[in-house]
Amino acid sequence: MRRSRFSYWLQSPEGKKFMTYCYGIGALLVLIGAILKLTHWLPILWENFLIAAGLAIEAVIFILETIAKQHEDEENDDSL
Repeated sequence: MRRSRFSYWLQSPEGKKFMTYCYGIGALLVLIGAILKLTHWLPILWENFLIAAGLAIEAVIFILETIAKQHEDEENDDSL
């Protein structure tokens, strides 16, 4: 099966760097949202939005990495 350009890009140094930044941003949003929720600093639902946005970013990252690894595994199986 042919890999997409996106899969190649995810395996490139630029793609890996981008994914690392996305992990960091997602984790940062979740942590800030949790801190705001625990301390009740901003009771205007910002903490819920931050937690949801961070978890959504993390979910998208996991999906993208799963797709990229699936393509990589299929290529390894084809070479056997």
